[in-house]
Amino acid sequence: MAKKKPIKHAHRSQAAREAIKARRSDIATDVATMAKRANQRLRELEKHGLTEASHAYRYVERLTFDADSATAHDKKGRIKWNTNTRGKSYQQLQHEKAELERFLNEAKTSTVKGTKAQFEKGYQTYEQKAREAGRKTVSRSEYGDIWRMRNIKNLQKIYGSNEAVRIIERALARGLTIDEIDKRLDDLPPDTSLWELEEMLGGNGWYHSDSEGDKPFA
Repeated sequence: MAKKKPIKHAHRSQAAREAIKARRSDIATDVATMAKRANQRLRELEKHGLTEASHAYRYVERLTFDADSATAHDKKGRIKWNTNTRGKSYQQLQHEKAELERFLNEAKTSTVKGTKAQFEKGYQTYEQKAREAGRKTVSRSEYGDIWRMRNIKNLQKIYGSNEAVRIIERALARGLTIDEIDKRLDDLPPDTSLWELEEMLGGNGWYHSDSEGDKPFA
């Protein structure tokens, strides 16, 4: 009976390495291509002055602030999705591809059209609640200016974009002006509870969120 030839482990390992290299090459190409598309969307949002109105844009800002490998700053200091895939592991590229897929395919506000639609929906909801409460409403322009304020940006970092929108809209519906809201948020301690925040903004101290937690994209 002829003896079986021993398996050449070195050869098998080389084949495995080649397969991994090929998979990494494929995903690197995907990431670079998707990042270019995503950067075009970011530039369009900037061009139309929608960076504050877009939840998706602000999420990319937070990723960049946290030095996430998927994002970076360009030579002009603008946020961007990272098209450079050199030196990154297969796992890193998987993470970046997942982030890009969510931005491109799931984020309603990653496009100009989607952002305008979401902004209008938010404004109509706020206006309706304000009318029902007998409160004076603000214009669309004033409503948009809210999200450019430093204190509001800080509120978003602490509680998340979706929660910040609800908090401010409730305060507006209670009759507070934009300037009053901004002033009350001066030096907001990061450990302020939502219950305490509602009191600061004229609420009755009772808080209920209809969200299941802030979603990164909307």
